[in-house]
Amino acid sequence: IIKSLERNFNLDEAIVFAESAYIEGSLIRAYAFKKKKDLYCLHPDGTFRKLDPLNLISESYVSDKIFNNIDNQYSGFNENQKYNSSNLYFSKRIKGLAEDSDSQFAFKNKTESINCEVRKVIFLHSFRDANNINSDEKSIFKSYLHWADYTMSVICKNQNNWWIKVHPMSSFYKNDLDIFEYLISKHSINDNLYKNCPSTIDILNNKMPVFTVNGTIALETLSTGRYAFTTGSRLDNNLSLKITSIEEYLHLLNIPLGKC
Repeated sequence: IIKSLERNFNLDEAIVFAESAYIEGSLIRAYAFKKKKDLYCLHPDGTFRKLDPLNLISESYVSDKIFNNIDNQYSGFNENQKYNSSNLYFSKRIKGLAEDSDSQFAFKNKTESINCEVRKVIFLHSFRDANNINSDEKSIFKSYLHWADYTMSVICKNQNNWWIKVHPMSSFYKNDLDIFEYLISKHSINDNLYKNCPSTIDILNNKMPVFTVNGTIALETLSTGRYAFTTGSRLDNNLSLKITSIEEYLHLLNIPLGKC
């Protein structure tokens, strides 16, 4: 990523990109600010904005301090710095105390869920999020919408085995819940699956099988000593059980809970 930035940033006066939350975008953000480049973001909420180098939205963002002041080359952190920084952020995240709104909404509920019946769980993303495209040619679903539509078309035939976790930021993105409600209606999904879905922390504590595309829930599941099932291209293959064929995915959606 750093080499790509060094090749492509020298001639441009300004950079426009879709998002800055994930590692590629966050590094672009840090590098652009270190190089004194204007940076613009086409945000999924419908706005076009110039990003402010003084506004790090959360602790999960990469700071331009990782590039030293001498030649702007990447300096990185040593192992202890990386561990301490990650550990501090994650411990705050699962308590709902981190600065990013996603984790605040996901973990703000400290009370136990009314219904903690163990089921397989589909973790949805936001349809309008910039993270929902799978550009990797090996991805079995080319978009998050394609994944959600197919997944609901399968689980609707055996709904008692499933919970559906709506993304905590879906209410933030314009029309996001409209798209969700359309899919729910299209596949005749019972309201119970998402309205009574246990909290994220209860899902993790009760070791429920997790299915997602690129969601951070895969890393949260990994922190409990288990893998989540993923289909997207964002996560390294060592961090989740990456599903590489539609046949494999269909099999996992249909097998009993105890064998998942």
